Amino acid sequence: MQVLKLVLLPLLLPVLFSCSNVRISTIPDPNKIESPKKRCGSLIIRAMPTPDNISVGGDYVEGFVNNLRKYRMFKEIYYPAWPDEKSDMQLDIKIEGERNDNPGENLARGALIGASLMLLEPFIDGEYDFMLKAYGYTKSNNGVEGEIKAQCETKLLMKTADEMGNNKKMNELLAVNNCMEALSKQLMLQLERLCP
Repeated sequence: MQVLKLVLLPLLLPVLFSCSNVRISTIPDPNKIESPKKRCGSLIIRAMPTPDNISVGGDYVEGFVNNLRKYRMFKEIYYPAWPDEKSDMQLDIKIEGERNDNPGENLARGALIGASLMLLEPFIDGEYDFMLKAYGYTKSNNGVEGEIKAQCETKLLMKTADEMGNNKKMNELLAVNNCMEALSKQLMLQLERLCP
């Protein structure tokens, strides 16, 4: 009986310790960036074409527009269509996303976990990186022109159990949304200085 306990205990340890453990770290941290305080008039947003090389998160400009609406920085926002009359400000913006699945590291991780018969699984994370970059040009109705730019990086660390099925997609979406929040706040603070 004692021998059976010694054999079963190492096999049960991974089950006991392999709880869900997802960590998302974003630079800059969106919670440490202050929210815009100024309220501006109307804004027309035009998206510049971009080669989208990340499948998670959808249309980044739309995500930025949603954050603008959430913080109510502008009285009116026109996107994707805009009126014929002039607005207080126009923004031409491009937001690009980049994703790095770190295939070499994750392959080595999988081999190590498999070789240990899953014993090391609770102690080794899978790593996925996302980066968003934005730049845009503004023109206000009084002729003042400006340039805005921002970027953020997010690192997503997951256990093997969290990478199964829809969990992985949901965690990736959380990471990209966290990065979009940081990017949006940076851009809004710059727009705040430029708005008439």
